[in-house]
Amino acid sequence: MSSAEPTERQPLASVRVTRSVAVRLGVVSTASFFWSVALLGVVLEVITGRALEPITVVASSPLELLVGVLFVIVLLVLVVVPHELLHGLAMTRYGAAPSYGVGVSGFVRPHAYVQSSELAFTRNQLLVILLIPFVVITATGLVLLAVVQSPLLLVPIAANVAGSVSDLWMAAAILRYPSSARIAGLPTDRGQGLAVYDAASRRSSRRRSLERRLAAFVTGAAVTFTLLVFGLFTVVVTSLIVGSGDVVLGDPGGTWFLLRHELDPDEYAVSVELGGPVLVASSTLGGLAWAAGSAVVHAVSRAES
Repeated sequence: MSSAEPTERQPLASVRVTRSVAVRLGVVSTASFFWSVALLGVVLEVITGRALEPITVVASSPLELLVGVLFVIVLLVLVVVPHELLHGLAMTRYGAAPSYGVGVSGFVRPHAYVQSSELAFTRNQLLVILLIPFVVITATGLVLLAVVQSPLLLVPIAANVAGSVSDLWMAAAILRYPSSARIAGLPTDRGQGLAVYDAASRRSSRRRSLERRLAAFVTGAAVTFTLLVFGLFTVVVTSLIVGSGDVVLGDPGGTWFLLRHELDPDEYAVSVELGGPVLVASSTLGGLAWAAGSAVVHAVSRAES
């Protein structure tokens, strides 16, 4: 989501989507998709009374398997349309005429966007614009999940959560300013992000430190989780190439269970189960380590300046 273009006045503050920020948001977004699938899976288990894992996918032929994969991809793509339309509807509610497009965030991450070049928004108006797709689509998805009770619904709901990460980050960033602030998009020659007018930040140094540590923890947890998931995926793919495709890491009935992947090539069936507690514990440790390292780097940087 991109908000209104600023006026000709100089902004008092800005929220910039730099290349490093875009990379971090991309990592957190990827991790958020898997986290959301796991949490929604728990919700589905509560609703249906049936355990979701191990996840078993069965196809009668390679063609049916391909069709299933393409269907999931379509679900992922289709969630982008209502997401951006909801941003646009909220902009219209506040008197703007939104336009839609596709861009690259921080020259790294492709994304769809909606923007308006007519006016700046108040802080609270922009909060509504930023958060409405996350709130509406998640709430609607949970209702549909309770009615339809299909695991396929986990994909678009989780995809919307992942696609809302940058919106949530911007919402958290502008909350540091008072409600009287006017906020618009940065001038095109100043990069991507938001420009703040008519208000100064009210953050204390203690709050800035807390925000920095929390951001470092989330980034570290997301990086750790994403590396673990892609590492496990690499192990599975390698096993499919050089072996039977069956992979078991840890005791499925024990504390340190990490992954079970079983393949039945005769029936085009695959069964996958992940060790949630180990993934959560590893991600938490990774987040704490990242936060500690970030604090040390920041302290050294301040000492040298």
